[in-house]
Amino acid sequence: MNENEFLYNTNYLNLEKFKGDSLPDRVYKEIEQICLNNKSKLDNFIKIHKPSEEFIKTAQINLDYFTPEAFYSFEQNNKYTNQKAYYRNIDKWKTKRNELFSKIKISNDEALNTPNYQNFVTDILLRTKEELWKEASGENKENFYKEWYNSSIVEGNKLFIDDPVNILTEKIIQKYYSGKSAEFAYARLLKKSIEEENNKNLPQIFENFKKQYPNSNYISQFQPKIDLIIEKNNKTLTDKMIFVNKGEQFNTFEEVISQFKGKTVLIDMWGTWCGPCRKQIAEHSEALHEYFKDKEIQFLYIANFDSHNPENWKKIISYQSIEGFHILANDNLTKDIMTKSKGTGYPTYIILKKDGSYELSRAGYPMKRETLTKQLEEAISM
Repeated sequence: MNENEFLYNTNYLNLEKFKGDSLPDRVYKEIEQICLNNKSKLDNFIKIHKPSEEFIKTAQINLDYFTPEAFYSFEQNNKYTNQKAYYRNIDKWKTKRNELFSKIKISNDEALNTPNYQNFVTDILLRTKEELWKEASGENKENFYKEWYNSSIVEGNKLFIDDPVNILTEKIIQKYYSGKSAEFAYARLLKKSIEEENNKNLPQIFENFKKQYPNSNYISQFQPKIDLIIEKNNKTLTDKMIFVNKGEQFNTFEEVISQFKGKTVLIDMWGTWCGPCRKQIAEHSEALHEYFKDKEIQFLYIANFDSHNPENWKKIISYQSIEGFHILANDNLTKDIMTKSKGTGYPTYIILKKDGSYELSRAGYPMKRETLTKQLEEAISM
């Protein structure tokens, strides 16, 4: 118990003061210093407590991954803080990253029970995917589709657009991991995608996983969830899922409002690509419908940045049983609604009142459902 606690408590990091740095030097020196401090703590702990050989080996491996994991995690988060400066100096960040990665193994079965390596695997899957997204639309996209899809740009782009998350993550696992490390990476993929309600191709990926690891303990953990996904995949659209006539041609918020004169409407600005959107729909949509089933309120779901993939849009509507009105927004409509409502991200919830006025939800994210229901009840009573 004490030994495990030591593993998790020696690696405290606070790198906020380096947020926005355009070069890696300062943060690298800070992380290295913390790593040296942790090494000193480990040496002292071993000297005093004389723990098992297994603990010593595990703790040392955990320390080996401390600096690469901490640096990589900071780098990938920091690039969104100061994108122009980051990409101007990207070679310097990559040089330092590659230097650190050269000292460790990306796939390392011996490191699987260490927290730093577990976090490292998670970051590799997520951040490699993000970097590949950039390659898919960049100057080297021909090489990207050849390497990752073994196809031309045109054919590869179809496969990529169909599923830029789960299948691509599986490809990353197959390229960089083997043995128990790959088994763990698959489990991370399955867990994250299920949590985010991103179920595209997940049953097939799970089948691939079972063939490769037929005796895995993860199978019993994920099988019931995959079975439920398969069941939901067989759902079809119903007459309670109403597609607004010519909604894809609307360009202004006023055109949307005109469809619901004298009605109280909860507008959900979402997207099939948006993990938080899918998760919030799965957690709250059915409950909100049930709560307001005998009250004068309508539900409108406006999908954004999905006009290239209408089939997947309708598939998710049936999968999640999203009853109410639906619009597949073009870019003009998305921009107009978000500008006029002052929405700042997705999902955005807007309450349209009977008099045609509107306001943003006060429920925040993650949604505080009680706050939203109270706000909707106030709108209904007006």
